[in-house]
Amino acid sequence: MLCLSLAITLLSFTTAFAVSGYYQVSLPWFKQDIVVMSGSKVYNDDYVLNRVDYVGAQYDAADFWVVRQDGSRISDNYACYEGQGIYTISFNVDERAGTFIMLYAQNHDITYVSVTMSGYADLR
Repeated sequence: MLCLSLAITLLSFTTAFAVSGYYQVSLPWFKQDIVVMSGSKVYNDDYVLNRVDYVGAQYDAADFWVVRQDGSRISDNYACYEGQGIYTISFNVDERAGTFIMLYAQNHDITYVSVTMSGYADLR
């Protein structure tokens, strides 16, 4: 009975979790765009956090920006360099919780090959 009461109590609490996690993508050649992560915002924060852990070959950075579901950009491009910590990608507009957003990226340099990149992002 105690276990059942505890389970019911735990299920009655709802907690909102931000869309965050590790990513690994292949940046297409010639600076083509790729979606790194997408999801609905949980908080009313007007920024995304991003950290680049690895960029393959001799490359060291990727450009990131945020787009609404309708395809409109809501941030400028931010060059995020490998191993330089967490970057804050600020929005140009006020976005509320529940808005579906996408974090886009492309290689910072023009390449003739695809380049593997990994890191961590928090869409807030």
